[in-house]
Amino acid sequence: MKNYDEMYQSVLSKYDEYLEKKRKRIRTIKRTAPVLASFCLTIVLGVGYWDHFKNLPHIPVQPNIIEETTIERPETTTTASTDTNTTVSSLTPSEPASTTAATTNSHTDRMTTTASKQTQTVTTVVTDATEAQTTEQVVKQTETQAPATTPSVTYTQPVTEPPVVTTEEPPTTTVIANIKEIKFGYDDGSDIGGHQKPSAPQKIVMKCLNFCELGETLTVEVAMADDSLKPIFYDAAPDYEYKIYVCNPLNFKDVEDENIIVNEQPKGYRQAFSKEEASLFDINGESNNYDIYHHETAEIDFSNYEVGDSGCIAFCFLAVYSEDPLHPSYMGSIQYMHFYVGEKGTSISNLSIEDAIENYQAVTMS
Repeated sequence: MKNYDEMYQSVLSKYDEYLEKKRKRIRTIKRTAPVLASFCLTIVLGVGYWDHFKNLPHIPVQPNIIEETTIERPETTTTASTDTNTTVSSLTPSEPASTTAATTNSHTDRMTTTASKQTQTVTTVVTDATEAQTTEQVVKQTETQAPATTPSVTYTQPVTEPPVVTTEEPPTTTVIANIKEIKFGYDDGSDIGGHQKPSAPQKIVMKCLNFCELGETLTVEVAMADDSLKPIFYDAAPDYEYKIYVCNPLNFKDVEDENIIVNEQPKGYRQAFSKEEASLFDINGESNNYDIYHHETAEIDFSNYEVGDSGCIAFCFLAVYSEDPLHPSYMGSIQYMHFYVGEKGTSISNLSIEDAIENYQAVTMS
């Protein structure tokens, strides 16, 4: 048996033979193709020239006329036959024709000979002219029909589309959860939470969503009232103060947090009402009719906080008694809002910061 080297050499030799045959075939084709092409071109040109010279008009040979004869042609009769076009003219000489032909011919013979010769000449010219006209018409028809065989070329102008401009939008955070509304201080059988119903006649209640998505502001609806007001006591009504601030969740004192922005005001929000505006808070003893409360809207912005921050916000509605201007006394109600800032937004609770953290996980993980 052959070993691997012999088999490998055998395969290589066969492959070399195959390549050599292929190269010879290619060389043969390259050598014979130009010769065959030239031969075919020569045949085509020869056939074309043959047709061209065969269709050239025939130049008639004029007979040797010794002397021109002036004749009148009053009438010309043209007869067309199926084979050739022949024109026969009736010629009437006005004078005896003089010729230098042999004197042995009579006058009548000379006239007959001259007339026949003239008639033959005219006939030949007309026949050749007809053939030339026919040839010219064929050439024109050929030249007219030639463009019909030329394939039509359609030029399509490239349409340049305007470049597509892609504007990268900032990523938006989508919370997959059921965001619900929570209430603070409402006595309507729902989960009140927050600061319990105060014993003071000044009342404040709130409601908002339990989650604020990243980049958005939290909208809080605040309602305030004074159940002790009566129209006859408006003159003795106190001044009022409405405040929002961040407080210490342990002692509920104002910490003057600079990160909080309420109604576009840093460190919180404060609004004072004079006793002349006391009628705004008169509910005529209907403590549970929250529609007749005085309503305010608070916009809270948490954008200055970092992920993991938390705190407590106090909403206060207080009556200010200023018998002693240097040491006024306050009486009223406070609701506390707890918040936690996460990567996807801010969670709100009416119970505690821990509850706000649990609410954030429930909203973002569901």
